[in-house]
Amino acid sequence: MSHLYDQFSDNIFYANTLSGADPDDVKALYVAYHNECVDLSTYTGLNYLSYAFSVIDCAGLARQQELRHFSCSNSSLSKKQGLISLLQQNRSLAELTISRLSLSAEDAARMSGFAELRYLTLSDTAMAAVPGGWSLLSQLQELTLEAQPLTQLPDELENLSALTALSLKQCRFSKVPDVIGQLSALKTLDLSDNPIRELPESMARLTALEEIDLSGCQLASLPEWLTDLPALKKVNVRNNPFTDLPPALKKLKSKLKIDLKDKALYDSSAREKLMQKSGLVSGFADFGFKLMVIQKLMYEDKTLRPAFDVCEFVKKPENSHMDPESEQAYQVMPEVRDYFQKLGIPQHLLADITELCADGGDDIYSQLAPRWSGSEDYFDMHSAQDIRHLPKLNVIESPFLTTSFCDEADAFDVEVIAL
Repeated sequence: MSHLYDQFSDNIFYANTLSGADPDDVKALYVAYHNECVDLSTYTGLNYLSYAFSVIDCAGLARQQELRHFSCSNSSLSKKQGLISLLQQNRSLAELTISRLSLSAEDAARMSGFAELRYLTLSDTAMAAVPGGWSLLSQLQELTLEAQPLTQLPDELENLSALTALSLKQCRFSKVPDVIGQLSALKTLDLSDNPIRELPESMARLTALEEIDLSGCQLASLPEWLTDLPALKKVNVRNNPFTDLPPALKKLKSKLKIDLKDKALYDSSAREKLMQKSGLVSGFADFGFKLMVIQKLMYEDKTLRPAFDVCEFVKKPENSHMDPESEQAYQVMPEVRDYFQKLGIPQHLLADITELCADGGDDIYSQLAPRWSGSEDYFDMHSAQDIRHLPKLNVIESPFLTTSFCDEADAFDVEVIAL
């Protein structure tokens, strides 16, 4: 949405409403989905001009001198004609929005002539490098570069001392550009839908930051310093493959927009709510198979919490008779077995499992029988019926697979590897 729209919204003319209008009254014009070129020659006093899916009147645009807003999206323009050169007489231009066009280096460099430019949006627009061009736009307050195949931003951007809003949505960044940490006046930052895996420490210097959008990235975790940004009001981190999140995120409370399954990684109340919402599966046909699932979720992915610790378990008064160092620990301890048999596993966690790989040294087995030698068949799997709980499961690899399990697994189209 245009930042200047409200100033002109009550008096905007459209291509089909120009007939009979006094040219001196036409200060704002919106040309949308118009197949024929709208002649601008008689409307030379425009302050607001917007094109969308229409043919641009190049000659008429070149006559404009009072534009404060210009935008064009999916509009036809001769490749030989530079858009910025057509606008260069508009010294008071404050807002420029360009979508799906190509700008040459020479044409893009002319943007530095817009001394009053405050809002610049380049969406899905190819633009050649402009040596020193960005540094000349020192008064720019908002910069949007969306759907751009970028790998880095020019260092000159750090000279945009007035920049308070920056959008880099869908720019294919695999890491946050270094220059962003230098934009100390930044209040709004959109990095959504980029394959970013982590946030650099340099972003902790953005003390004026109020809103940040990190949705649709590839973040596995979030840094604790994020909670210490003093001005922060809104953080969107939905749709990220989080595996671990710091408890400090609870300080953000409603400021943090996060999926419930991810909030459950650091908030016990969210975890309980998620379990109630998704339903629990506790009854497994094969206990050995359930242990393999628990190993995956509790000790590898760390999404099934809290992680069971037999040393903490025996500290409870009702378990004080147990000793993980005694002779009884050579066998499966009944109390621990009972705990895992009753343990409910949220359905949404089961639905995401694609592979199960077991090993005799896995944590889950040392919890059940801390001194187990590995020779007894305590954890052998005989039934494959529990595969039905894991709709995305492709591979099972384990030294505890029996012949009956392998034969039964054939019906589930899952690759079974008996070690």
